[in-house]
Amino acid sequence: MNKLLCLMALCLLLAACQSRRERMTRVWFFTVADFENEGAPVDYAADIDNPMNLSPESFLNLQSDGHYTSYFGRYDEGEWSIRENKTLELASGRGTRSEFDIRYAGRDLKLYYAPRSAQYTFQPYAGGGDKEESNPFSRRNNYWRIKPAQKESDAQLRARLVNYFHYWELYFKWGEKNGLTTLTVNSPGPLRLYGNGFELIPFEKEDYDWQNHFYDTADAHHAYDQLHELMDKRLIQWPNTDNRFVMFASVFQQMQQHLRQ
Repeated sequence: MNKLLCLMALCLLLAACQSRRERMTRVWFFTVADFENEGAPVDYAADIDNPMNLSPESFLNLQSDGHYTSYFGRYDEGEWSIRENKTLELASGRGTRSEFDIRYAGRDLKLYYAPRSAQYTFQPYAGGGDKEESNPFSRRNNYWRIKPAQKESDAQLRARLVNYFHYWELYFKWGEKNGLTTLTVNSPGPLRLYGNGFELIPFEKEDYDWQNHFYDTADAHHAYDQLHELMDKRLIQWPNTDNRFVMFASVFQQMQQHLRQ
């Protein structure tokens, strides 16, 4: 009898762990941070391995194969797991490990990060899929976010811009595929997006996070010049559609094509 009870308890525990893992296998977008000491300044430099500098474009992509990608002020990837059905562990490819207490509030996920005494709230969205080439959150489609170790040639800078626009193409296709009505479009970059178009931001007003994706300011300026030249040619054909996701996906696909020419 005792053995049967132990077996039943073990099965229930495994089922609970599986249920929680399935619930967390999706893309989570950051919404708000709550600090226990609201008045204390956050020293991001003191925790450089885990910057946790979150903003509206920050995401945590937990895949069914145990792989994760994230953007918490810096792009990262690695393996994720759940310990004791209450702790999320992120083992970064950089060799660091982060732990978060798992909490929920309705559909939202709340992760408590003890080193910052902070609770981060995320909203759930359908995952980007396990295929790296079509997942807008994969490393392959986010290498534009990764700072290079050395200066880049004009061709390499152009490839970085192509990758940036490919991300946006896949991002809007992902939103369309999953029936979303709104998408966060605040990712750092040289463009400011509107409901029916976009504009090139003057270089001196570009977001610091965008310029920091390049090796140095000179490379950032060279990339900007390439983009400015492309925008001046006015080669983009805006599709005749009321679906903004389809419209932007088409436009960003065209941007890639023109940069490759």
